[in-house]
Amino acid sequence: MKPLVSIIIPTYNRASGTIASIQSVLEQTYTNWECIIVDDGSTDDTEKLVRDYAKNDSRIYFLNRSQEKPKGANACRNIGIENAQGKYYIFLDADDYLLPDCLDIRVNYMLDHNEELSYAVFLEERENKTERSVPKHFLKSTTSHKQALLAFFNYEMPWRTTGPIWHKRVFKNIQWDESLLRLQDIDLHINVLQHSEFKFDKVSQVTSVFKAAARDKKEDTYHALSVLNSFPIFFTKVWGIAKEDKAYKNACKRLVLFFKKNYLVPNKQHYKQEIKTIYKQIEDARVFSTKERWVTNLEFFNLKRKQAGKKQITGHRIHQLFKKTFNIP
Repeated sequence: MKPLVSIIIPTYNRASGTIASIQSVLEQTYTNWECIIVDDGSTDDTEKLVRDYAKNDSRIYFLNRSQEKPKGANACRNIGIENAQGKYYIFLDADDYLLPDCLDIRVNYMLDHNEELSYAVFLEERENKTERSVPKHFLKSTTSHKQALLAFFNYEMPWRTTGPIWHKRVFKNIQWDESLLRLQDIDLHINVLQHSEFKFDKVSQVTSVFKAAARDKKEDTYHALSVLNSFPIFFTKVWGIAKEDKAYKNACKRLVLFFKKNYLVPNKQHYKQEIKTIYKQIEDARVFSTKERWVTNLEFFNLKRKQAGKKQITGHRIHQLFKKTFNIP
């Protein structure tokens, strides 16, 4: 008999998305699976709808996050792991879905490699309103632990939550970090990639699809704040790893610049205290040299002037110096 696969879905107020994910599991050509849905305290009809599915298929389980656990998808994933019976795990986010032959392809790949692999990473397509396509950064060569770590440090995600199929042994001593409300999968993957004993393959075959995020203004505000609250925890961990290796360190600097451009600068007026704390953390860690700080300040000064429709100070020359300093293509 082929091995059992545990599919773990955390959910919160995503009734229709959760049902779509479950439906994709029900449509699998591989039938030896269990689907564990862990609810994070939904106030919509998620529980009722999922329990209806569970009544009709004994392979589907519904669990509530216990009050002892902190709120968040990571706590729900860990509850799923605690209750999983499968040899292999797949983490599926509500709204995303598996293609019908996903489990067949992934399980057979793992079996073909006998117990050699701890996980295999498969391509995913990103779906928006008009098309489905594989993001370019998924296609980059990241077949070694170091290549993959460099990509994650650069925030050029070589894969995301649903891409891997995991052997259960990976999670014997590793958990999803329950203190993080954002940056969850990148944190887990960096954690796992530090363990060279966990061998992996990257497979150029699409077996799942994730939806492009569509957030309203209220959701955008919450997303930004949860990123800002999660970043100090995440940064402490990744900088602790990266600072001892020149390549990792340089990649981590580009990661900090990415967050500065996309989260710190745009939210400066709304979340002053949170951002002040992050800037102090970066300064105390001595991430940037004096020259790097000078170049960065000029680059972001020009960016601010450009956004305001004002003339930049030798904009092109500064931008080229900025790219050269941080080895940005």
